[in-house]
Amino acid sequence: MGKKKAEEMAEHRERFRAGADKTHGIPQAKADEIFDLMEKFAGYGFNKSHAAAYSLLAYHTGWLKVHYTAEFFCANMTVEMDNTDKLKVLFEDAQKNFGITFEPPDINRGTYRFEPISDKAVRYGLGAVKGTGQLAVEAIVAGRADGPFTSLYDFCCRVDRTRINKRTVEALIKAGAFDNLHRNRAELVASIDRAFDFANACEANANRGGLFDMGDDSHGASTQEPDLGRGHARG
Repeated sequence: MGKKKAEEMAEHRERFRAGADKTHGIPQAKADEIFDLMEKFAGYGFNKSHAAAYSLLAYHTGWLKVHYTAEFFCANMTVEMDNTDKLKVLFEDAQKNFGITFEPPDINRGTYRFEPISDKAVRYGLGAVKGTGQLAVEAIVAGRADGPFTSLYDFCCRVDRTRINKRTVEALIKAGAFDNLHRNRAELVASIDRAFDFANACEANANRGGLFDMGDDSHGASTQEPDLGRGHARG
């Protein structure tokens, strides 16, 4: 019945009629009435034990949603962070129906998962920013272990660039994760190439310092952060 194949259903109706009449002396009209009930139930029905299990699960879920609201939404939004449509539904439900506020993505505070800040506040998970990924976010968290990032250049110098690329940085900038460092996102995006070049240069200077640095500061100028670029966002 669950497969809803009309030809097979008609065949089984005839077999049911014959069995009802031969075994129990039930007339065709009554047999058809019974078969119709079973056919209707097959559309979407549960046995009692199945329905009871679902009911208990719904009760537990509802209880958690009411009494641990921030944690409930954090867990569900982390599970669904790759599904933008479901994230939107959860986000709107949390805001409109439960008064939950969301702290925007922030490279100096966020982790991969959504995290509860308080009973009514949630920190947005960096993993939900399209174009990131768990390895990239873990590299960001590791990079800020010695303190918060102070600029885009500082970020590129301290984060493992084998685990984060320019597209990931651009996605984070456009999502507002750098807003606490610099509000002009276009300038930040225009500076991504320069920031990676600066980080590579600083790393090269550090590696060769043992051979060439004789106590003077002849290489010190390379550690001065350039100005942020100006222009259109990267394509």
